[in-house]
Amino acid sequence: DQPVGVIVSRASNRGDTYVSYRGLRADSAGQQVYLPLVNKNSATGGSRTGWSSWVRVMVADGGAANLRIRYIDPSLPGGEVAYSTSMYRTNTFITPWEQGLPDGFVGSMVIESDRPIVALGNVTAGPFPGDSDLMYEGVVAQ
Repeated sequence: DQPVGVIVSRASNRGDTYVSYRGLRADSAGQQVYLPLVNKNSATGGSRTGWSSWVRVMVADGGAANLRIRYIDPSLPGGEVAYSTSMYRTNTFITPWEQGLPDGFVGSMVIESDRPIVALGNVTAGPFPGDSDLMYEGVVAQ
């Protein structure tokens, strides 16, 4: 009786398979979402082989939104890297592609939007053995 957004993440690497499903209700959306763990090539000194993240964002009503993306860590100049962008329905922010972030970044992400959104964060272990991914729901500010 309520709209729901579903994110399916499927990957295969070196013979193993990873699948995760997350369902998010529209009433759990907000205009400010916090993602406490975001990495860019950390633990290996770069070269896109360490711990890295992606963040999947959905506009709750399926329309367009204007976003302010902020990566936060005390080691960054001024404590953060920020920029604005727009999106329609969904977008994925992939930290290894974020040119403003240094390799080795370990910090947080805050997404501010002019429309209600939901977000999922993912941390990928790269070449390390064991569980290769962690997916979590972003925390919506009330």
